[in-house]
Amino acid sequence: MKIALIVVGVIVVAAIAFSVWSRIAYRRWRNRFDAMTPDEQRKEQERLYKAQQMGT
Repeated sequence: MKIALIVVGVIVVAAIAFSVWSRIAYRRWRNRFDAMTPDEQRKEQERLYKAQQMGT
């Protein structure tokens, strides 16, 4: 029973850590994107669209 509780605790901690990390990464990306010129923003959007269409 204790092992199962420890495993669940580790999974919960990992999920919280991933959530925090993804928020930080998104904020960094958003700040970088906002600092780009309109032309660079368009190119970045096209790159992301192509990546989404390719499934990567």
